[in-house]
Amino acid sequence: MIIYPKTHKCSGKKYYYFHYYNKNKRLEKSTRQTTKYKAEQFIKDFIDRFNNPSKPPSHDKGELSFKDYAEPYFKWNTCLRVRRRLNEGKSIGKKHVKKSRQWLEKYIFSDPFSTLKMNLIRRADILELRESVQKQVGAYTCNKVIVTVKTIFSKAFFREEIERNPGERIGNINYKKKEQGVFTQKELYYLFSVRKLNEALLFFG
Repeated sequence: MIIYPKTHKCSGKKYYYFHYYNKNKRLEKSTRQTTKYKAEQFIKDFIDRFNNPSKPPSHDKGELSFKDYAEPYFKWNTCLRVRRRLNEGKSIGKKHVKKSRQWLEKYIFSDPFSTLKMNLIRRADILELRESVQKQVGAYTCNKVIVTVKTIFSKAFFREEIERNPGERIGNINYKKKEQGVFTQKELYYLFSVRKLNEALLFFG
């Protein structure tokens, strides 16, 4: 039977800590958790993985890479955001979900950013990701891709699976929409010439 270490909070510290032994050496480690219940879950996962390194964590989602954490997202049957909106009686379009998934797979999962652990990702990492995506697509699509990433962080923070939301306060890239201009004299001549030709073909069969 495994006996798990007790958690404690040091004076003036934000997180709970615990002690464990490695090769007869007593070590102290932060759980990076501010509540005792979550700290105890962290300790259990840590000790289980310490004794069996191949065992994946069951509670500490912050230890997952962005790609592993985001894997269920924007799939209609597994996406937590879709499930929550539908349970709350809110609408969400299947086309939007499908497109967001395509952006994830094409631009994010292929980027080194996706290998970073969720609880280690900082705002600077997302800004660097945005610069990388912008080199591949226009500003409009880049904004859509980054909003997809920010949505996942927002959801993870709402579920209290990460301590902070690095996507917060990151705005959109500024860009100008193309304005619809007036036809030139040459374009008007071509337009009406084609129209007259089509009318003649219809008349004569």
